[in-house]
Amino acid sequence: MVMAAKKGPGPGGGVGGSKAEAEAASEVWCRRVRELGGCSQAGNRHCFECAQRGVTYVDITVGSFVCTTCSGLL
Repeated sequence: MVMAAKKGPGPGGGVGGSKAEAEAASEVWCRRVRELGGCSQAGNRHCFECAQRGVTYVDITVGSFVCTTCSGLL
């Protein structure tokens, strides 16, 4: 079976399209990050890798939050 390559903006996506498409895709990713980081989800306040409180970075490809130290390792 042959799998088609993922197309479009974001992780694993291709480059191309208009500026309006790029801005729309950027808004989609920003919305996803805001949803992941919502205050109602207490687990998102700790680093996924080391459990340190106070995350700084988000890996949107897998939807995890990491601290500054672990972000350098990833």
